[in-house]
Amino acid sequence: MRILICVLGGLLTSAACMAAWWFYWPVVQAEWQVQARLAGAKDVRISKLTYNRDTRTACGFVTAAASPHPPQTHFIALPDGTVRLDPSDRLRGTSLQQLEALKRRTEYLSLVYERCPRA
Repeated sequence: MRILICVLGGLLTSAACMAAWWFYWPVVQAEWQVQARLAGAKDVRISKLTYNRDTRTACGFVTAAASPHPPQTHFIALPDGTVRLDPSDRLRGTSLQQLEALKRRTEYLSLVYERCPRA
């Protein structure tokens, strides 16, 4: 009887570890990707991180002290390891520069729409 209880306890422990790995490992990897992208920044904090298993993409907000990006920036961590940050370009300059800034923002927003989970 003790052997049966030990075997069942071992199986339940293994199942719990596998479930934790299945749910949390992609989130940990996304956090590592964002921290590597902002390697020069201090005090990197990630909030509202969501992971879409269908597209294998993580989305959320990052706050980094001493970073060239705004205080809280939206990010997308793609499956190939790249991290895209929300372009913070202001619409200034010539018409061509404004169109290029709009194009970058449109590309980013289309990526958010197709890859990030809906609320």
